[in-house]
Amino acid sequence: MNVVAKVLVDSFRLLKKEPKLFLPKLLIAFLYGLGMLFTAALFKELLPALNPYSSSISPSLLNAILLQSVLLLAFLFLVMILDVLFNASYSAMLEDFFKKRSPSILNAFKTALSKFFVIVPAAILSLLVFLLLSLPFVFLASLALLENNFNLFFLTAFIVLALNLLVTIAFYSLYPVSIFERRNFFGVLKSSAFISKRKFSEVFQLSLFSLFISAFGILFAFLAQRIEFLLLFVAFRLLTAILATYQIVLNPVFYLEVVKGK
Repeated sequence: MNVVAKVLVDSFRLLKKEPKLFLPKLLIAFLYGLGMLFTAALFKELLPALNPYSSSISPSLLNAILLQSVLLLAFLFLVMILDVLFNASYSAMLEDFFKKRSPSILNAFKTALSKFFVIVPAAILSLLVFLLLSLPFVFLASLALLENNFNLFFLTAFIVLALNLLVTIAFYSLYPVSIFERRNFFGVLKSSAFISKRKFSEVFQLSLFSLFISAFGILFAFLAQRIEFLLLFVAFRLLTAILATYQIVLNPVFYLEVVKGK
């Protein structure tokens, strides 16, 4: 069995043996699900204001919608921070597993929280790198759609996906490095990039697999917009959480097995 296949299989077996590892991502999926429901409700309130043929909307209603929008954005930002900390927590939990100890979600979260000012800035900076690289192409893709230029749209969409893969490869080991190595957030990004360069073939394959899983997660999120089917919505959120858990477990398993050789 080659290295990548071993990481994939071991990650699956680990989750099968320790199903409680799904709990953090289930919580995150639930919180993001609430955000999606609130966004849909807010958009429904906003529709009359967007309709040029409707009567004017009252200033008080607009102020209320603006306040709700700010609160929603704040909520989603806090969920994103919590998600980042949980992602890092998996590295601590898997270290327990590799040392034949029962993984503790609470202790792992405390470990991640103790490195808040390393993990969160590193994660946000990696996201900003992707946004800065991709925004021109996203803008170009939007223009292509407006002009019904589908060839240009698919080309720019492919470039954005390629940039996503590139950033994922560069910072693939971000969370385990944040937990296991004593570095500031710039050092974490540098070390992660160095590992990716040294183990490029393995990281490329795992990043491609993670991108594939993310695509399914986005598909489930898109289908879940049909929230009139509440049970279906919940089912899609559960599936998204399962895929996200498997995806994030791959990182520390790769780091501990391949990079550190445990």
